[in-house]
This record gives sequence, structure tokens and C-alpha cells, in this order.
Amino acid sequence: PSWGGTDDAKNQFQLIAETEMFDQIDVEPLYVLINRLNWADHRDYEEVLNEDLDFIREEMISRDNIRTTDEGRPIISFWDTIGWEFHDDIYSKIEDDIGGVHEMIDMIYSELEHEGKRPYLVAGLGGAAHFDFLDDYEDLATRFDGMTHWIPLEDGRNEWEDVISETEEAYRRAERFADSHDMEFIPNVIPGFDTSGDRCWMSDRSEILGRDIESFGLLLESAAEHSTNGKIYVGHWNEYPEGEYIEPAKYDGEEFG
Repeated sequence: PSWGGTDDAKNQFQLIAETEMFDQIDVEPLYVLINRLNWADHRDYEEVLNEDLDFIREEMISRDNIRTTDEGRPIISFWDTIGWEFHDDIYSKIEDDIGGVHEMIDMIYSELEHEGKRPYLVAGLGGAAHFDFLDDYEDLATRFDGMTHWIPLEDGRNEWEDVISETEEAYRRAERFADSHDMEFIPNVIPGFDTSGDRCWMSDRSEILGRDIESFGLLLESAAEHSTNGKIYVGHWNEYPEGEYIEPAKYDGEEFG
């Protein structure tokens, strides 16, 4: 589940968790921490983070169907971890309230430990692999166990041929970086993208990549080739406002879509 830490997000998660289907799938939290800190800028960050980590540990990690590594470490992904570096006000408040970014990451590892198992944290490194500045965030990235990324698109209509070519090069960079720092790399793929009708981020940008099953298949093949642990993130599965949906789908013999 994608998690932004707000009361609405808590309520949404608990409603989903009450469904019969939820117990039949593996759960891997995605914590959108950058948004949480941005929206809670009027509060003490350490207090906010403690509240969120308590909820993740008690409501998600404690579940029998939490996804874990082979060693039993619960897996939690963090979206856009380098986003902290681009917001001077957030970065400064992290230093003031928690002591710094490194101290915040140490706090997350400590608070999300469950039954003696240290969490396995995956850093979302935004577009760093695409724009070839992963090395600029080596100190931050290597504090995590694994890494993934986003697939940045140009404003306006994008062509799959260009996106696949650029993304394959980003996969290669990320795989080399992960291998050289004893990390795992989990590639991210998208079935398409369209923000022309989505204004939740209060931006006039319209990033459009038409859904195309053959192109999506090529991207999946490339991701499988460069994943260091055989896993791939699909970002996101059936997020309709941004044109990221995979349908029709079938679950447990039932058709959806």
C-alpha cells in the first residue's frame, strides 16, 4: 500500500485491510515520506515520524502477510528520498527537529525493527539514474539496503521508443551503482502515464505516455534483465488519475475491469 501518513491515508489503509482479499496478498508498504514532511511542516518532525512509524510497525509490519526478505526482514520502500535534498525548508527542519537526514534514517531503522528483525529499506531515488547523478547521492543512497527509481517524462506527449531507450540506460547505471555498493536494484516500470486530467499536484505540466502493451512488455523485459534480485516494481498498478492502469485483470478466478 502507498502511504502518505495523513489521517485519510490511515483510514483508507484500514478499510482495505478489512477486506477478504487483503489477507490473500503480500503487503509491502510504500512510504511517501517527502509528502508527509511537506504537509506537516507546522509540526515537530520527530513527533510526526514517530506517529507514522508506530502505525507502519503496528498495522503493517506486524501482519502475517507482510512481505519479507529470505532472512525475514520486513520490506518497506520510500518514495523520492532525494526529494529531501531539493527542499531547503524541509532539509533544514529535519536538521533542527531530528538532527539531520542520516539521523532520521537511523531512527527509521530503529523504530521499524520488529521481533528482532531489522527492516529492509528501499530508497526511491527519483530520476537520479536517468539524469546520471546517482554518485551525487552516494552517501544517502548507501544507507539503504536497496534502491529503485522513477521514470521521468517530458512535459507533453512522450514516445515509447525514446522512453524505453532512456530507461534502459538508466537501468544499466542503477544496476552498476547497486552492484558496486553491495545493494539491490529493483527496476520500476509503468504501463503508461497521463497527468493531463490530474491537478492534485497543482502543476500545469501534462506528462503523457500512451498505454501500449507491446512497449510495456519491452520495458518489462529490460527491467527483468537488470534487476539484481529478480523483482520489479510496477508503478503504479491501476492508478487511474495518472493513466497507470493494467486491465482487464483476473484475481482468484474473478474478472476485474
